[in-house]
Amino acid sequence: IYWCKFFGGAPMIVSNISKIMDKKKISYRRLTELSGVAGQTIYRARGAFIYECRLSTLDALAKALGVELKALFDEVQNEMVGVEKREE
Repeated sequence: IYWCKFFGGAPMIVSNISKIMDKKKISYRRLTELSGVAGQTIYRARGAFIYECRLSTLDALAKALGVELKALFDEVQNEMVGVEKREE
């Protein structure tokens, strides 16, 4: 018999930068101009690699977007699923 088991994992950081850029109609190029942050870094910050960004980089992006730093990301619970075999 196989059982599914849910584990509470470490919190995960999820970027909101894409949503904010879309809402404010700001392009990569414009955000680069406003923030002084390289386009490649903005691309990475918009996705799963936001956790690799320096605080100073995130601060520059937040100021350029006109939002508080904490608005750039959400912390969500990462739930992992495991399957285990049990004898009955």
